[in-house]
Amino acid sequence: MLSNPLVKVDLPIAHAIVADLHVRNAPLLAAPLADDFEDALENHLRRGEVLLLVVTDSIRIGVERVTDWLNGQGSSLPFTFGLVELRFYALGNQRLVIPRAVLKTQEVSRHVVTVDIHPSAEVNITANVTDDFQSATGGKRQESRPIKVASIPLTKGTLLQVLRPEDRDAASQLIEQLEILKFEPQGTPATLKFGFTSDDGEFHSLVALDKSGAWVGPLKKDAERLGPDAILAFRNGVNQFAPFYREDQLKRPIGFGRAGKYRKLEESVAAFAAFLDAYRTKIIEQLEPAE
Repeated sequence: MLSNPLVKVDLPIAHAIVADLHVRNAPLLAAPLADDFEDALENHLRRGEVLLLVVTDSIRIGVERVTDWLNGQGSSLPFTFGLVELRFYALGNQRLVIPRAVLKTQEVSRHVVTVDIHPSAEVNITANVTDDFQSATGGKRQESRPIKVASIPLTKGTLLQVLRPEDRDAASQLIEQLEILKFEPQGTPATLKFGFTSDDGEFHSLVALDKSGAWVGPLKKDAERLGPDAILAFRNGVNQFAPFYREDQLKRPIGFGRAGKYRKLEESVAAFAAFLDAYRTKIIEQLEPAE
């Protein structure tokens, strides 16, 4: 008996079709289905490639909610549920059955990352996201879109590669002196910083190296801990190695300096690194709790 009281059609199919077990992507069989049905069903169940269709002439909203929950939460089940509602119409002596898929379209994203590395070239990373759109009726379509990939942080090797040939030797010597004094490196996409990590896990940078040269100066919080006089002393002291600060900046403890050229620092890299080490010690002393 159909649940729609407005149409009285005696269709045996309405009572015969209660649930249809449909195996997705199953190959066409030359032999009768019963010959290898059990083996094929077991393989598809093991891979979770079975769609259980509930086909009826009326599906209530409660059934949709339960089915949606089973598909979303019952991930351990070896199959998924689908709902198909049959609409029956009588046109004179003609009988018309129109199926309607009830479940909404689901979107599944597959991420593809390609890493292309050459020994003499920079690392090139591209990423593509392919979205597979699949409806409950079996229709499929794909859309591919590129995504922006975060740049790789600089390392000692990659920094030296991007420098001009005349700057590489001086920069390498500077990095070597900082490493001897146990400065910790931290790379960003544009700079290679050297400093130390405090007990709370915060990184305190004192010098940052990039393609243009070396940039010096403590963090703003560290500068406030040292005080204006110590910062002015830092600026005047570091300027003996390279013109990091303009004349007007040597009289005020605020504002950014400029990059010191590697070739300018080449003759005094050891003394320059020792100067930074002394101020690292002063900052660490300010971070230590007073007894």
